[in-house]
Amino acid sequence: MKHFRLLILAGVALAGCTGQPPAEQPAAPKNEPEVASKPEAAKTPENKDRIILTARAAGQVRTLMQQRQAKYLRVSVSASFEYKLDLDQQMDPTNDILGESRGIPIVVDRKSASLLPMGIRVDFVNEGGRAGFLVDSPEVDQGPLDTSISLVEARRGFKTKLIPRGAARTPIPQPPPELFRLVRFDAPPGKLAAYLTPDPRDGKKHPAIIWITGGDCNSIDAGCWREGPPGNDQSASAYRKAGIMMMFPALRGGNDNPGVKEGFLGEVDDVLAAAEFLQKQPYVDPERIYLGGHSTGGTLVLLTAECSDRFRAVFSFGPVADVAGYGPRYNPFVLSDRKELQLRAPGRWLHSIRSPVFVFEGTGGNLSALQFMARSSKNKKVQFFEIKGTDHFGVLSPTNRLTAEKILHDTGPSCSLTFTEEELNKPFLK
Repeated sequence: MKHFRLLILAGVALAGCTGQPPAEQPAAPKNEPEVASKPEAAKTPENKDRIILTARAAGQVRTLMQQRQAKYLRVSVSASFEYKLDLDQQMDPTNDILGESRGIPIVVDRKSASLLPMGIRVDFVNEGGRAGFLVDSPEVDQGPLDTSISLVEARRGFKTKLIPRGAARTPIPQPPPELFRLVRFDAPPGKLAAYLTPDPRDGKKHPAIIWITGGDCNSIDAGCWREGPPGNDQSASAYRKAGIMMMFPALRGGNDNPGVKEGFLGEVDDVLAAAEFLQKQPYVDPERIYLGGHSTGGTLVLLTAECSDRFRAVFSFGPVADVAGYGPRYNPFVLSDRKELQLRAPGRWLHSIRSPVFVFEGTGGNLSALQFMARSSKNKKVQFFEIKGTDHFGVLSPTNRLTAEKILHDTGPSCSLTFTEEELNKPFLK
């Protein structure tokens, strides 16, 4: 999912899709008359600011409402935890929350309200042959930041509020034995699974990298060894091909692991537990363990770097500054709670980073997040790179190859890695 934003295609009607599967058709407008005996819910200032329409979105919604004689724009979260927009002729004042934006009445059912971050933004785009609504979360105002407090200190004693949801326990595929072995490591939730490069039995101590995948970054599958095309190779195979030991950990609640997904919170402890296991392997150099990840995985490794200096260097591809933008699919907590978001927002805790961190993104990817963090950070330990001529996925393969080469030469007592814009952009020059 390219930017983890929801493109809701709009033709004559509203429909929803994630950008990958076909668009699902919305429910038809309800034709039943409103129940006169039930008064509408009051519009409070909080509800008024729950959903924010851009001028373009408001104009398009207003046109569609007139065409379909609808009274409300309904914003909800589907059973698959995707955002959904519909037009509706009625509301249930006992279950719906009524708000408005730019004069358009907006209703959200109470269950969906707990899964929607406050101030979620709906825009309308019409470019590149696609027209539709873009549901996104802006950089929300999470209050003033005290840089004297680290992320570890801020998280201490915090108890997250999770939204109950069923867990599909997916067995972990057996990897090719010549590439990986399936291992179990000790972590706070219990024994967690991981793919690990087998011992090359050459008597040497090798550098190693823990890689966190995108999408459902709590789970692992055959994508850890099946290489994709050059423009979308998420296997990070460049490292193992260079002779760097690799570990793909499955985190709490992922696959058949114990525990429940917390969404970028307790998962940090799982990554650190994986590092503790990895450093004990006789063929791994404990002083040359790196951490990398892409997309949601890039966000998680950035948060991990803000909590620990355990890794020699960290490589974050396409992270976000604020996980609210991922929506409820990857955030199993109460999104309307500001504190929950604050402690999962990597853009807020960059001052906590104490080891070298490199953040990469293609100019066709999550560029606004990278630029926001680059502007707000004063920490010289973290560097941000906009890579021209590529996107959120195309950036991976060439940049991972370059990074793997640099890791092989990073043999001194401390990390000596550096990157230049010229060498990063070179593979994408036409």
